[in-house]
Amino acid sequence: MVIQNICSEWPASFNWVLQSDEEGCPNLQYFLDHLPACEVNVAVCDSKDFSDQTRKSISLHEFIDYWVVNHISDKGRVTVE
Repeated sequence: MVIQNICSEWPASFNWVLQSDEEGCPNLQYFLDHLPACEVNVAVCDSKDFSDQTRKSISLHEFIDYWVVNHISDKGRVTVE
């Protein structure tokens, strides 16, 4: 048995992604409007902490600004300096 469309009515399935985008890119403006003070952890990929990348806490707004300014296109992967 395969269950289909189980989450098609969840608000996240249409609020969090751009509806006009076939690949489901994130709706960055939605996150800025609804989570203005949210802090997120990001990996500093050129810095190691034991066997993993160093983590850094920044605001979601700062992360999205970085994403937009750097025209991220590599499957949504972003690094923060």
